[in-house]
Amino acid sequence: MKKPAAFTLIELLVVISIIALLIAILLPALGAARSNTRDLSCKSSIRQWVMVWHVHATDNKNRPVQSWQYTNEVNAGPGQHWYVEVREYMGGEEALVLACPTAGDPTGSGSTGSYGTATQNWYPGSGHAGLRDQHVGGFGYNNWWEESSVTRNDTAWIKNADAAIEPTSMPVFFDGTWADIGWVLETDIIPGEAFRNDPMGTLGAGIPYIKRVALNRHTGNTVNLGHADGSLVSSDIDDLLRDFVWHNDWDKSTNP
Repeated sequence: MKKPAAFTLIELLVVISIIALLIAILLPALGAARSNTRDLSCKSSIRQWVMVWHVHATDNKNRPVQSWQYTNEVNAGPGQHWYVEVREYMGGEEALVLACPTAGDPTGSGSTGSYGTATQNWYPGSGHAGLRDQHVGGFGYNNWWEESSVTRNDTAWIKNADAAIEPTSMPVFFDGTWADIGWVLETDIIPGEAFRNDPMGTLGAGIPYIKRVALNRHTGNTVNLGHADGSLVSSDIDDLLRDFVWHNDWDKSTNP
């Protein structure tokens, strides 16, 4: 009986080459799919925080979440940010949505915490009363949505959750290097490409607060933002001052 012909060396090499070619074609697509999944998860988390923000406001005479205070207006001191105030609305599971899935775990363990980067979430300091491990995060809060002792133009503050002059373009939560991003002004500067992977690092020293949200974390140099009306958008970093209204006195003519 005649034996079946075996594969020749050349035929085996051809098959291996075809498999390698298919892998080379599929791997970028799989990587893009994973990236898109993480991006969608990030957007979903931001949307949840905006929803929680609205529920909290409804229960508190339409008063927005305060970054530095509890609902009872007792000053909790530095480190007790918005997510501490609203954690009861998350069922104690805020850690599931506070970190951006595109970024990894932060490094270090200093008592003062650490700012985030494009590849690492931020983490708070020791002032979080034992909740620090839960509060590793990747999102920031627009500080204009609060009552504060900081000296600013009083009409610029948004002290009522329904008082935004342009709710469809007024950011509440977004990708950020810290829990708060400060008070964005029309005159702020958007960091250049060299700063966007680590905007709070030494290279970004001296750049105003917009650097805390100018973070090159997602595909296409984009930042995810959740607005006061509940809408969600992805914006190019360079459009953060031109396309959005960060407080109630915002002058769009400054950034046409």
